[in-house]
Amino acid sequence: MADVLTFPVPGKLYFKKGSLPVALRELRDVYRVSRAAVTADEAMRHDGRIDAVTRVLQDLGLSYAVNSTSFTAEAAIAFGSHETWDALPETGLRIIIPTRIDTIGAKAWLGADMVILDEDVLHDDTPLPVQRWQILDNARRSLKGENASDYTLAWAVQAMRLVFDGDDSAETLLHAASLARLAYAAAVPGDARMGTEDLLDDAAAALCTTAHALEQRICGYAVTALGDR
Repeated sequence: MADVLTFPVPGKLYFKKGSLPVALRELRDVYRVSRAAVTADEAMRHDGRIDAVTRVLQDLGLSYAVNSTSFTAEAAIAFGSHETWDALPETGLRIIIPTRIDTIGAKAWLGADMVILDEDVLHDDTPLPVQRWQILDNARRSLKGENASDYTLAWAVQAMRLVFDGDDSAETLLHAASLARLAYAAAVPGDARMGTEDLLDDAAAALCTTAHALEQRICGYAVTALGDR
């Protein structure tokens, strides 16, 4: 049984514009939560973006605290960057709401009970070439991960396809980044060594190109992205 692979995924994934209030309603109606702790970037507290979460919690009649170390809660909500995800407690219901189109913090997703992808809360000034390169790089790395499989391949290929198709809308890039993030998190355990190249060939075939051409295309995005940093 040593060679058996697992395919870890978040407990639940919401992905639609305007889905945040619908998803958070489950705290009260499904999970019977009455108290929620929120971790957020300080900038979001100062500019009012945190209201997208706290207003819903208020409407639901839930008690909450933001960035409190003493508040006892039944659910923890990370709203913002990967620093807020890393700060989530290990116990209780764990919810992640990204506000950036990036591919950092992948491992936190796999331990989440709920991930909410809502473009209404996005706030990302990262240059477009950098965003696209981050997505492609995580997708490429997942193909070589020790736990890479047909399942992670499917996510990685779709992430690449969304980028290569050239639709640069926030919704498309958010979904592409999320697919690449999940593929990487599931395929690369910790700092595991890179493994077989076979899935790179499979990905190239699915994208109707060669492995060399696929690598060259990704590298081309990397050169552009680094020039924009």
